[in-house]
Amino acid sequence: MKSTHLVAALLTTVLAAPTLAAPPQIMRAPPPFATGFGLFRAAAPQIEKNSLRSALASAQPALHPDQFTIVDVPGAGTAYGQGTSLVAVNSSFASSGFYVDAENLSHGFLRAQDGTLKTFDADGATSQTEAWDMNNRGTLGGDYTDPNTGLEECFLRARNGEVVLFDGSGGGGFGSDIERIDNAGSAVGEYLDANDAYHAYVRTKNGTITRFDAPGAGAGNLQGTLAFDINRAGTISGPYIDANNVYHGYLRAADGSFTEIDVPGAGTGYLQGTVADAINSKGWINGTYVDTNDVLHGFLRAPDATITTFDAPDAGIGASQGTWAVEVDNRERIVGWYQDLNSVYHGFERSKNGTIVEFDAPGTGTGPGLGTEAFDIARHNVISGWNQDDSGVYHGYLRTP
Repeated sequence: MKSTHLVAALLTTVLAAPTLAAPPQIMRAPPPFATGFGLFRAAAPQIEKNSLRSALASAQPALHPDQFTIVDVPGAGTAYGQGTSLVAVNSSFASSGFYVDAENLSHGFLRAQDGTLKTFDADGATSQTEAWDMNNRGTLGGDYTDPNTGLEECFLRARNGEVVLFDGSGGGGFGSDIERIDNAGSAVGEYLDANDAYHAYVRTKNGTITRFDAPGAGAGNLQGTLAFDINRAGTISGPYIDANNVYHGYLRAADGSFTEIDVPGAGTGYLQGTVADAINSKGWINGTYVDTNDVLHGFLRAPDATITTFDAPDAGIGASQGTWAVEVDNRERIVGWYQDLNSVYHGFERSKNGTIVEFDAPGTGTGPGLGTEAFDIARHNVISGWNQDDSGVYHGYLRTP
């Protein structure tokens, strides 16, 4: 989910700039508060006490319109770019993410169904820990800064609190990210080489790491292959960036074979193209494409390769505006966010029949670059995400429509 957002932040800022800059990267020697998502909080518009407790208190919660639980971790800072970022929610309604304190240090957290919070650091209090995914068994995955090298690396935290640290490159890389964890414990992500090119990896539960590159991936600065998701069949989805800095989606089957995904209507210019994101257990894939006018649109690809494109009803149509689709569940429901004509962010949920519901978390800011974003969806349509208020402070939320 992490690089999903970084790519989105890139496409919604750089595409609108008169002078085009390089894509975001994993920092080799990150300055303070510069790991992962934190790198772009100051540089790019970002990504959002009601009670949902009664709705989450049982396996069959009673649903009510627009119920929100706002999650602010004790100790989270209250200055611009600080606060709580809630990213993932699983089938048990546990949720997770990270918060940034008053010293601009990131820490991971796990929130139980009953609202109990546990915070943690992967490798010490200053290790800039950010949890970006959680599977249905309660295993968390994310990134931290190695205090010995200053490089961003990966961690897995088991339900019992045991933490495993690893380098996605298997050794010799220059920073790595973790994106998703499947229910069997396999993780996918990417790492940087000495030339700052991306390469993807999959790590099995036993620690075996397989590295791979999509055919056609560029080998230059911030080109290459990223891995965004893996399903129970071992199929991996993600984008790659070619030698012309154009995005293409791909599927990598468990046997190592590749299928390229280019949505009709996707542009072929700088930072245009197709970004494949999540894949569900049935092989449905969602993602985003950028057209020739640098406008973003969502898409859903069926297992038979049929592609349906869509836009949130109030999505902007200017350069760098539009719709970003983040997650698809096993019922083909999609969540994500869109940027409106005023460059304000809003969350959305798209049902299987194509109906799109837009929403904003309570307290969401209304200025350009502020707003609500949605990241994950669990059963009973419980959605997790975060919003940024008018002071630029982040707050996590859980929403039951």
